[in-house]
Amino acid sequence: MKKYFILLILFSIAFSNLAFSQFENIYYGVLSEKEKINLIKDKARNKNLKIKSLTSEFEFLSGTGKGKSGIAEFTLFHENGGQSFYESFNPENGSLIRRETYLFDDNCNLVEKRTIGYSNFIISSKYDNDGKLIHRKEFDSLKNSLLTFEYQYDSRNHPILIYVYDANKTLVDSMIYKNIFDDELPKEIHQKYNRGKIYIFRYNDKRLVRELTIAASDRRYLVKYDYEYDGTGNISLILEFDSEYRPAFKTEYKYNVYSKPVSIIKKDMSGNLLAKELLTYDIKGLILSREVFEPDGTTVKIRYDFKYEYF
Repeated sequence: MKKYFILLILFSIAFSNLAFSQFENIYYGVLSEKEKINLIKDKARNKNLKIKSLTSEFEFLSGTGKGKSGIAEFTLFHENGGQSFYESFNPENGSLIRRETYLFDDNCNLVEKRTIGYSNFIISSKYDNDGKLIHRKEFDSLKNSLLTFEYQYDSRNHPILIYVYDANKTLVDSMIYKNIFDDELPKEIHQKYNRGKIYIFRYNDKRLVRELTIAASDRRYLVKYDYEYDGTGNISLILEFDSEYRPAFKTEYKYNVYSKPVSIIKKDMSGNLLAKELLTYDIKGLILSREVFEPDGTTVKIRYDFKYEYF
Protein backbone atom coordinates (compact mmCIF):
# COMPACT_ATOMS: atom_id res chain seq x y z
CA MET A 1 0.00 0.00 0.00
CA LYS A 2 2.95 2.25 -0.53
CA LYS A 3 3.39 5.14 -2.90
CA TYR A 4 -0.13 6.55 -2.74
CA PHE A 5 -0.67 10.27 -2.38
CA ILE A 6 -0.20 11.42 1.20
CA LEU A 7 -1.77 14.53 2.67
CA LEU A 8 0.01 15.84 5.74
CA ILE A 9 -2.08 16.78 8.75
CA LEU A 10 -2.16 20.51 8.17
CA PHE A 11 -2.69 20.01 4.46
CA SER A 12 -5.59 17.64 4.99
CA ILE A 13 -7.16 19.98 7.52
CA ALA A 14 -7.10 22.82 5.03
CA PHE A 15 -8.17 20.78 2.01
CA SER A 16 -10.35 17.95 3.25
CA ASN A 17 -12.76 18.64 0.38
CA LEU A 18 -9.94 18.47 -2.18
CA ALA A 19 -8.86 14.95 -1.31
CA PHE A 20 -8.94 12.41 -4.12
CA SER A 21 -12.16 10.77 -2.94
CA GLN A 22 -11.92 7.74 -5.19
CA PHE A 23 -9.29 6.29 -2.82
CA GLU A 24 -11.44 6.78 0.27
CA ASN A 25 -12.67 3.72 2.15
CA ILE A 26 -10.81 1.26 -0.07
CA TYR A 27 -8.50 0.30 2.76
CA TYR A 28 -10.89 0.80 5.64
CA GLY A 29 -8.32 2.69 7.63
CA VAL A 30 -5.13 0.68 7.09
CA LEU A 31 -2.20 3.08 7.33
CA SER A 32 0.69 2.56 4.96
CA GLU A 33 4.27 2.85 6.12
CA LYS A 34 4.66 6.13 4.29
CA GLU A 35 1.56 7.57 5.94
CA LYS A 36 2.94 6.70 9.37
CA ILE A 37 6.31 8.23 8.53
CA ASN A 38 4.66 11.43 7.35
CA LEU A 39 2.50 11.56 10.46
CA ILE A 40 5.61 11.32 12.61
CA LYS A 41 7.33 13.99 10.53
CA ASP A 42 4.30 16.21 10.80
CA LYS A 43 4.23 15.85 14.58
CA ALA A 44 7.90 16.77 14.67
CA ARG A 45 7.28 19.75 12.41
CA ASN A 46 4.40 20.94 14.54
CA LYS A 47 6.50 20.50 17.66
CA ASN A 48 9.33 22.57 16.22
CA LEU A 49 6.91 25.29 15.19
CA LYS A 50 5.03 24.96 18.49
CA ILE A 51 1.67 25.36 16.80
CA LYS A 52 -1.14 25.52 19.32
CA SER A 53 -4.06 26.13 16.98
CA LEU A 54 -4.96 26.74 13.35
CA THR A 55 -7.98 28.85 12.39
CA SER A 56 -9.43 29.20 8.91
CA GLU A 57 -11.43 32.41 8.46
CA PHE A 58 -13.61 32.93 5.38
CA GLU A 59 -15.02 35.93 3.57
CA PHE A 60 -17.37 35.98 0.58
CA LEU A 61 -16.01 38.40 -2.00
CA SER A 62 -18.79 38.01 -4.59
CA GLY A 63 -22.24 36.58 -5.09
CA THR A 64 -25.30 36.83 -2.86
CA GLY A 65 -23.18 36.26 0.25
CA LYS A 66 -20.72 39.08 -0.52
CA GLY A 67 -19.34 40.58 2.69
CA LYS A 68 -20.29 37.59 4.83
CA SER A 69 -17.42 36.30 6.99
CA GLY A 70 -16.71 33.94 9.84
CA ILE A 71 -14.75 30.87 10.93
CA ALA A 72 -14.73 27.86 8.62
CA GLU A 73 -12.34 25.53 10.49
CA PHE A 74 -10.52 25.35 13.80
CA THR A 75 -7.85 22.85 14.85
CA LEU A 76 -6.20 22.48 18.24
CA PHE A 77 -2.88 20.68 18.78
CA HIS A 78 -1.18 19.13 21.79
CA GLU A 79 2.09 20.71 22.84
CA ASN A 80 3.90 17.61 21.52
CA GLY A 81 2.48 18.32 18.06
CA GLY A 82 -0.38 15.84 17.87
CA GLN A 83 -3.79 16.99 16.72
CA SER A 84 -6.41 16.87 19.49
CA PHE A 85 -9.49 18.74 18.24
CA TYR A 86 -11.03 19.79 14.94
CA GLU A 87 -14.27 21.42 13.86
CA SER A 88 -15.60 22.78 10.59
CA PHE A 89 -18.60 24.87 9.61
CA ASN A 90 -20.56 25.48 6.43
CA PRO A 91 -19.75 29.06 5.29
CA GLU A 92 -23.09 29.26 3.49
CA ASN A 93 -25.22 28.96 6.63
CA GLY A 94 -22.83 28.60 9.56
CA SER A 95 -24.03 25.10 10.45
CA LEU A 96 -21.67 22.59 12.03
CA ILE A 97 -20.28 20.13 9.50
CA ARG A 98 -18.01 18.08 11.73
CA ARG A 99 -16.44 18.20 15.18
CA GLU A 100 -13.76 15.66 16.06
CA THR A 101 -11.47 14.79 18.96
CA TYR A 102 -8.41 12.55 18.56
CA LEU A 103 -6.25 10.37 20.79
CA PHE A 104 -2.89 9.04 19.56
CA ASP A 105 -0.50 6.60 21.20
CA ASP A 106 3.25 7.17 21.52
CA ASN A 107 3.81 5.60 18.08
CA CYS A 108 1.56 8.10 16.30
CA ASN A 109 -1.23 5.53 15.92
CA LEU A 110 -4.75 6.92 16.12
CA VAL A 111 -6.45 4.96 18.92
CA GLU A 112 -9.68 6.93 19.19
CA LYS A 113 -11.63 9.45 17.14
CA ARG A 114 -14.96 10.93 18.19
CA THR A 115 -17.05 12.71 15.58
CA ILE A 116 -20.09 14.96 15.92
CA GLY A 117 -21.79 16.45 12.88
CA TYR A 118 -23.74 15.04 9.96
CA SER A 119 -22.99 11.63 11.51
CA ASN A 120 -22.10 11.02 15.15
CA PHE A 121 -19.78 8.14 15.87
CA ILE A 122 -16.71 6.92 17.76
CA ILE A 123 -13.84 4.97 16.23
CA SER A 124 -11.62 2.86 18.49
CA SER A 125 -8.51 1.16 17.08
CA LYS A 126 -5.98 -1.40 18.30
CA TYR A 127 -2.49 -2.13 16.96
CA ASP A 128 0.00 -4.98 17.35
CA ASN A 129 3.58 -4.64 18.55
CA ASP A 130 4.70 -3.78 15.01
CA GLY A 131 2.26 -0.90 14.79
CA LYS A 132 -0.11 -2.65 12.37
CA LEU A 133 -3.80 -1.90 12.67
CA ILE A 134 -5.46 -5.19 13.65
CA HIS A 135 -8.85 -4.21 15.05
CA ARG A 136 -11.20 -1.27 14.72
CA LYS A 137 -14.66 -0.68 16.14
CA GLU A 138 -17.19 1.99 15.27
CA PHE A 139 -19.87 3.10 17.73
CA ASP A 140 -22.70 5.60 17.64
CA SER A 141 -22.85 8.54 20.06
CA LEU A 142 -24.52 6.29 22.69
CA LYS A 143 -21.65 3.81 22.37
CA ASN A 144 -23.81 1.24 20.63
CA SER A 145 -21.66 -0.95 18.41
CA LEU A 146 -22.07 -0.32 14.67
CA LEU A 147 -19.26 -2.04 12.79
CA THR A 148 -16.16 -4.05 13.63
CA PHE A 149 -13.15 -4.34 11.30
CA GLU A 150 -10.54 -7.10 11.58
CA TYR A 151 -7.29 -6.93 9.60
CA GLN A 152 -5.02 -9.76 8.52
CA TYR A 153 -1.49 -9.47 7.12
CA ASP A 154 0.99 -11.77 5.44
CA SER A 155 4.46 -12.60 6.73
CA ARG A 156 5.83 -9.39 5.18
CA ASN A 157 3.20 -7.25 6.95
CA HIS A 158 1.20 -6.58 3.79
CA PRO A 159 -2.57 -6.39 4.27
CA ILE A 160 -4.28 -9.36 2.65
CA LEU A 161 -7.77 -9.49 4.13
CA ILE A 162 -10.20 -7.21 5.96
CA TYR A 163 -13.38 -8.53 7.56
CA VAL A 164 -16.28 -6.22 8.43
CA TYR A 165 -18.95 -7.26 10.96
CA ASP A 166 -22.14 -5.57 12.07
CA ALA A 167 -23.39 -5.14 15.65
CA ASN A 168 -24.68 -8.74 15.65
CA LYS A 169 -21.23 -10.02 14.65
CA THR A 170 -22.56 -10.95 11.21
CA LEU A 171 -20.06 -10.66 8.37
CA VAL A 172 -21.30 -7.82 6.15
CA ASP A 173 -18.27 -7.18 3.99
CA SER A 174 -14.70 -8.19 3.27
CA MET A 175 -11.81 -6.81 1.26
CA ILE A 176 -9.37 -9.30 -0.27
CA TYR A 177 -6.04 -8.03 -1.62
CA LYS A 178 -4.93 -9.76 -4.81
CA ASN A 179 -1.39 -10.02 -6.25
CA ILE A 180 -0.04 -8.32 -3.17
CA PHE A 181 3.39 -9.94 -3.60
CA ASP A 182 4.14 -8.23 -6.91
CA ASP A 183 6.53 -5.40 -6.04
CA GLU A 184 4.73 -4.99 -2.69
CA LEU A 185 1.86 -3.25 -4.48
CA PRO A 186 -1.72 -4.54 -4.68
CA LYS A 187 -2.96 -5.03 -8.21
CA GLU A 188 -6.55 -5.75 -7.24
CA ILE A 189 -8.76 -5.49 -4.17
CA HIS A 190 -11.96 -7.53 -4.19
CA GLN A 191 -14.95 -6.48 -2.11
CA LYS A 192 -17.20 -9.43 -1.25
CA TYR A 193 -20.37 -7.54 -0.39
CA ASN A 194 -21.60 -3.97 -0.97
CA ARG A 195 -22.21 -4.80 -4.64
CA GLY A 196 -18.95 -6.73 -4.78
CA LYS A 197 -16.78 -4.08 -6.35
CA ILE A 198 -13.26 -4.75 -7.63
CA TYR A 199 -10.57 -2.06 -7.44
CA ILE A 200 -7.92 -2.58 -10.13
CA PHE A 201 -4.63 -0.69 -9.88
CA ARG A 202 -2.01 -0.07 -12.54
CA TYR A 203 1.33 1.60 -11.84
CA ASN A 204 3.97 3.58 -13.70
CA ASP A 205 7.70 2.84 -13.68
CA LYS A 206 8.05 4.88 -10.48
CA ARG A 207 5.55 2.66 -8.65
CA LEU A 208 2.93 5.40 -8.57
CA VAL A 209 -0.71 4.66 -9.37
CA ARG A 210 -1.33 5.61 -13.01
CA GLU A 211 -4.77 4.06 -13.33
CA LEU A 212 -7.55 3.04 -10.97
CA THR A 213 -10.49 1.14 -12.41
CA ILE A 214 -13.54 0.24 -10.35
CA ALA A 215 -15.46 -2.75 -11.72
CA ALA A 216 -18.42 -4.88 -10.69
CA SER A 217 -17.90 -8.38 -9.32
CA ASP A 218 -18.18 -9.78 -12.87
CA ARG A 219 -15.39 -7.35 -13.88
CA ARG A 220 -17.87 -5.17 -15.76
CA TYR A 221 -16.46 -1.64 -15.98
CA LEU A 222 -18.00 1.03 -13.73
CA VAL A 223 -15.61 3.99 -13.59
CA LYS A 224 -11.95 4.79 -14.18
CA TYR A 225 -9.37 7.40 -13.13
CA ASP A 226 -6.05 8.09 -14.88
CA TYR A 227 -3.21 9.88 -13.07
CA GLU A 228 -0.24 11.88 -14.28
CA TYR A 229 2.63 13.16 -12.11
CA ASP A 230 5.21 15.90 -12.19
CA GLY A 231 8.95 15.29 -11.87
CA THR A 232 8.80 15.11 -8.08
CA GLY A 233 5.98 12.60 -7.86
CA ASN A 234 3.10 14.99 -7.20
CA ILE A 235 -0.19 14.29 -8.98
CA SER A 236 -0.40 16.83 -11.80
CA LEU A 237 -3.57 15.62 -13.53
CA ILE A 238 -6.51 13.34 -12.80
CA LEU A 239 -8.64 12.27 -15.75
CA GLU A 240 -12.07 10.90 -14.82
CA PHE A 241 -14.03 8.63 -17.16
CA ASP A 242 -17.81 8.23 -17.21
CA SER A 243 -19.81 4.99 -17.16
CA GLU A 244 -19.45 4.73 -20.96
CA TYR A 245 -15.65 4.69 -20.65
CA ARG A 246 -15.40 8.19 -22.10
CA PRO A 247 -13.20 10.96 -20.62
CA ALA A 248 -15.54 13.25 -18.66
CA PHE A 249 -13.50 15.56 -16.39
CA LYS A 250 -9.91 16.54 -15.83
CA THR A 251 -8.38 18.17 -12.77
CA GLU A 252 -4.96 19.84 -13.06
CA TYR A 253 -2.68 20.52 -10.09
CA LYS A 254 0.30 22.86 -9.97
CA TYR A 255 2.81 23.04 -7.12
CA ASN A 256 5.47 25.35 -5.75
CA VAL A 257 9.11 24.32 -5.29
CA TYR A 258 8.18 22.73 -1.95
CA SER A 259 5.56 20.44 -3.55
CA LYS A 260 2.68 22.43 -2.08
CA PRO A 261 -0.32 22.79 -4.42
CA VAL A 262 -0.81 26.38 -5.56
CA SER A 263 -3.44 25.84 -8.25
CA ILE A 264 -6.26 23.30 -8.63
CA ILE A 265 -8.48 23.57 -11.73
CA LYS A 266 -11.21 21.16 -12.82
CA LYS A 267 -12.85 21.28 -16.25
CA ASP A 268 -15.06 19.12 -18.40
CA MET A 269 -13.73 17.80 -21.70
CA SER A 270 -15.23 20.78 -23.55
CA GLY A 271 -13.04 23.11 -21.52
CA ASN A 272 -15.82 24.48 -19.31
CA LEU A 273 -14.54 25.46 -15.88
CA LEU A 274 -16.09 23.50 -13.03
CA ALA A 275 -13.81 24.47 -10.12
CA LYS A 276 -10.77 26.65 -9.54
CA GLU A 277 -8.72 27.27 -6.40
CA LEU A 278 -5.48 29.16 -5.75
CA LEU A 279 -3.36 28.75 -2.62
CA THR A 280 -0.47 30.56 -0.93
CA TYR A 281 2.02 29.57 1.80
CA ASP A 282 4.52 31.22 4.12
CA ILE A 283 8.26 30.54 4.10
CA LYS A 284 7.76 27.66 6.55
CA GLY A 285 5.43 25.96 4.11
CA LEU A 286 2.29 26.62 6.15
CA ILE A 287 -0.90 27.45 4.29
CA LEU A 288 -1.78 31.16 4.35
CA SER A 289 -4.73 31.56 2.00
CA ARG A 290 -7.09 29.69 -0.29
CA GLU A 291 -9.27 31.35 -2.92
CA VAL A 292 -12.27 29.65 -4.52
CA PHE A 293 -13.38 31.18 -7.83
CA GLU A 294 -16.71 31.75 -9.55
CA PRO A 295 -17.39 29.78 -12.78
CA ASP A 296 -15.97 32.69 -14.83
CA GLY A 297 -12.52 31.76 -13.49
CA THR A 298 -11.53 35.37 -12.72
CA THR A 299 -13.80 36.42 -9.85
CA VAL A 300 -13.00 35.15 -6.36
CA LYS A 301 -16.15 33.86 -4.69
CA ILE A 302 -14.74 33.07 -1.26
CA ARG A 303 -11.36 33.55 0.37
CA TYR A 304 -9.99 31.56 3.31
CA ASP A 305 -7.22 33.00 5.48
CA PHE A 306 -5.33 30.72 7.86
CA LYS A 307 -4.06 32.00 11.19
CA TYR A 308 -1.79 30.24 13.66
CA GLU A 309 -1.40 30.44 17.40
CA TYR A 310 1.84 29.20 18.94
CA PHE A 311 2.78 27.83 22.35
